[in-house]
Amino acid sequence: MPLDPVAYQPYADPDDFIREVTDLIWVNRSIGFIYENYEPDSIVHGAYGTSVGVDEVVAGSLMRIAAGPDRVGQADDVVWEARGDDAFLSSHLIRSVDAATGVVNRTIANCLYRRGRMVEEWVIRDSLAIALQLGQDPDDVARQKGYLGFSGSMTEAPPADVLAVGDSGPRPDDARPEISRVLEMIERVWNGRDLSVVEEYVVRDLTLHTVGYRTHIRP
Repeated sequence: MPLDPVAYQPYADPDDFIREVTDLIWVNRSIGFIYENYEPDSIVHGAYGTSVGVDEVVAGSLMRIAAGPDRVGQADDVVWEARGDDAFLSSHLIRSVDAATGVVNRTIANCLYRRGRMVEEWVIRDSLAIALQLGQDPDDVARQKGYLGFSGSMTEAPPADVLAVGDSGPRPDDARPEISRVLEMIERVWNGRDLSVVEEYVVRDLTLHTVGYRTHIRP
């Protein structure tokens, strides 16, 4: 089913949509645009819990900008998948650079947009990278963070068949072999801790970007 342009207008496609929206907010500092971009009752799941409502998104964005006024975020990579004919789920990697301190970190945001408006978001930031580059004790920094607690889908059992439907809704069945392969890897390597089979799932010349702004190569 083709995606109705109402899902990403006025941009060319969901990839363009995500990149330009990221630029508006995190480079141009168009914080007021968040009210146009997020639904009033939008839900955001982060490391410190779940927040509900666009006002909390605005408040959190202003606090992050105040903590690093010279930091800008740029969308590095964007992938997306349709959710019906008027919505899409995107996953995008954001690289943030603070010109004043030289601190660099990454964020991954998974965003459910329906008819051009953010409905629900799952986001993780590499706060460890910031602490390490600033010479801070990560444990001390963590103890100072407030925890909202998780709510909504984050407290429920996962869908029985994630190939068919997830927290973001029904998925198009157009990549079953590839997704099954990923799920198999997670079950065997991550859940089963069978490190002997890692090389069955990744190429020899692997590059892995991980927390703490660290990069590893090779399986």
